[in-house]
Amino acid sequence: GIDIEAAKGGSGGDDGPSVVETFSPARDEIQSDSPTTAVEFVEVMIQFGLISMFGAVWPLAALLAFINNFFEIRMDIWKFCNFVRRPLGEKAPNIGVFWSVIFELFAVAGITNHCFLCCVASDTMREYFFHSITPLERFFAAFCAENVLLLIYFLIRVGSSGDVDWIKQKKREPLRFIRDAYRAGCALRERRYRMVLTNPQTPFARVCQAEDIDESAAQRYLKVVRYLDRCLPAARMEHLYNSTSTIQSLVNTVSMQTRAGTWADPGERPTAAGLLSELVPTTNVRQSYIIGKRVREAAYHIWSTKRNVVVMGSRAATIMSIRQFACIQEGCTMPQAERYCRLVRYVDRSSGAGGEPWYRLNEMDEENPLGLMQVLMQIADKETEGGDDGEPIPSELGPLIEPIMDAKLAYEKASVVRRRMYEKWVHDKNMNTEDMVLAVCEETGAFPNQLYRYLSIKRYIDDQDERKKGELLAAAAAGRKRTLDLAIEVAEAVREGGWRDPGEPSFHDYTPPVVLDDIAARAAAAAEWFWWWWWRWRRRRRRRSHSANSTRLGMRRRRSGQSSPNGWSSCL
Repeated sequence: GIDIEAAKGGSGGDDGPSVVETFSPARDEIQSDSPTTAVEFVEVMIQFGLISMFGAVWPLAALLAFINNFFEIRMDIWKFCNFVRRPLGEKAPNIGVFWSVIFELFAVAGITNHCFLCCVASDTMREYFFHSITPLERFFAAFCAENVLLLIYFLIRVGSSGDVDWIKQKKREPLRFIRDAYRAGCALRERRYRMVLTNPQTPFARVCQAEDIDESAAQRYLKVVRYLDRCLPAARMEHLYNSTSTIQSLVNTVSMQTRAGTWADPGERPTAAGLLSELVPTTNVRQSYIIGKRVREAAYHIWSTKRNVVVMGSRAATIMSIRQFACIQEGCTMPQAERYCRLVRYVDRSSGAGGEPWYRLNEMDEENPLGLMQVLMQIADKETEGGDDGEPIPSELGPLIEPIMDAKLAYEKASVVRRRMYEKWVHDKNMNTEDMVLAVCEETGAFPNQLYRYLSIKRYIDDQDERKKGELLAAAAAGRKRTLDLAIEVAEAVREGGWRDPGEPSFHDYTPPVVLDDIAARAAAAAEWFWWWWWRWRRRRRRRSHSANSTRLGMRRRRSGQSSPNGWSSCL
């Protein structure tokens, strides 16, 4: 190839002809750290000046300029996306005073130039309109046309100086739904917390610039967040699910309640500690794990019921909307759900397949008295070299949510769960269904929603007639009915009124039978415990026997006066 550094010298000496570099401006632009917009504005300004001032010389120049700009935009996009270092985006209200004045001057000069070009510099008026017109009359006609056109231009500019109503509304409120404003407000809080940790004196305008949100809009979004966080869960969910109310209507409602004294705006917390209490309302590790599991199940349920729905024609927007509605359903924000799901991934990965996460959570509670954030800091330190692949998309959450995918096995597992619940109830007859399920979860390492799923499937199948029950069991045995699909079918039947859930039977009147699978599992656990105890007993016995033999051997050597095996004298 051509040596660029040698080419810059201009002379190739006796080895060959000189090479003159012609692409240095393009290379400098590509290698620049912060590409400036001045070059782009100069190109547009030159083109606009030539067309506005001399377009009458060749009228097709405007059409060719439009075609050139069409391809120029695509080329600039390709250049900035592939070859130029990513510039730092900054919001600006307009293109700047200097460039605005330059383009206005070109527009005014273009009107004047065209009037005198058509009336004075050419014979257009004499050849096509007035054959006997004098040069002075042509100059006067150009002057009158110039003033009339300039008056019309300035009237248009003054009348269109403000934006139309829909543009004003768009600038005033760039988001559409209340849930989007709530999400943007939560993101602002997260950003402000990180920036305040670095610099406690960070101004709010810097936070808005980092999030690319207008300051007035950011204040509205934060007010929406503060109001909804202090509403009842049902009212907050209703506001966030509502797709008809606008953000401005909710802001007006909040303002009216503030003036009436029915709601007092506490304002944003000024310190990082105060912001952390707002961002992380749940610090208990166990409760955070449960919420993360529920968010996963809600996301999978929304995806399974709305598989054919695509948001904005984008897969990424669809996944984001599913996660957003899952967070609304579980009463948390998206950043909070991200923390909870990260904890779930770490606990499930550290417990392993078939492990018991509840024991692991108890250990983490004891080791981390500060709660969730301390655990997440330790997780971040352990995963600096990789290990966390991030949260799976909703369509891939099925095997993570439900380890028993076969509905028939889930139906049989419900009998085991019910029997264990009965045994817990025998020891304490004051326990309700929730307490018994939690106790079984502690014993088996399962998640409460899994056991509720198995029990609801069993109640649903047992409540059907013999023909329907046989069809369901046959479909489950053939693999046509998955556990999660059948659980969703049961939930829809309850919601639509097709089946009334009687709930778990009372153990005062019902005794679940002993299940062979449960007996086999307990026998295997007992055998494993016995083998472990026997192996430990043998190991201790061998150690004691070896210690006794060593003691007797040493006593014999001391009596006979022999040296020890390591070469030291026995008297030492």
